[in-house]
Amino acid sequence: MILVAGTFIAKIISAGFKIPLQHLIGNTCMGIFNSAYQYYTVMFVIATAGVPVALSKLVSEAAALGRAREVKRIARLAALVFISFGALCAFALYSAAGWIANASKNPMAFASIRAIAPAVFFVWGACCCARLFSRVVRVPQPLGWMTRKKLPVPFWVSPPVKL
Repeated sequence: MILVAGTFIAKIISAGFKIPLQHLIGNTCMGIFNSAYQYYTVMFVIATAGVPVALSKLVSEAAALGRAREVKRIARLAALVFISFGALCAFALYSAAGWIANASKNPMAFASIRAIAPAVFFVWGACCCARLFSRVVRVPQPLGWMTRKKLPVPFWVSPPVKL
């Protein structure tokens, strides 16, 4: 029931983001945004697939058995792997932006693909940290799931703004 409510709230947040954006930037710019966003989404799915779940299982098992040293070792190795792979995916997306834009027959998407590429690095880092801490420190999963997966990238990649 909590996940259903979380999904519903995430969809409302998503609609509250995309509908005003459509009216603000117009159809052409929204097409450019969507063509870049689909490649980001592929990288996001890869980042949040089975590897973070396996990581959380390893961490929770070691924490339950009281093996703090093993939790630290897993955390260091996971951080190294996630940051390395995130950097590799971000670099690949950034480098291949021209080819991707031409292959999708939308050369105007070149700049937006390059602009969204660094977010891939932060997604991998966020997934690693979220899975590590969600098993050691009790984090309400639906809240973390909604904010990581459904808020638009600028909301969780940009630095905090003091009001």
